[in-house]
Amino acid sequence: MATPDSLALFTGLGLSENKARETLKNEALSTQLREAATQLLLNMFGVIPRIPLIPRTSSRSVASVWW
Repeated sequence: MATPDSLALFTGLGLSENKARETLKNEALSTQLREAATQLLLNMFGVIPRIPLIPRTSSRSVASVWW
């Protein structure tokens, strides 16, 4: 199910809004992607942040902000 939180998560990871919506249609894939993002954040920071990860104020992806 497409939730605003999941859409914000996927766009925060660098997917376009259209690609994020397409990903949300595949429940198994979107579940795996959410779990992978959560594990990555737990490993990097030791916490689960509130969604959205990073506000989409620019075209930069999360990866470009972190590295």
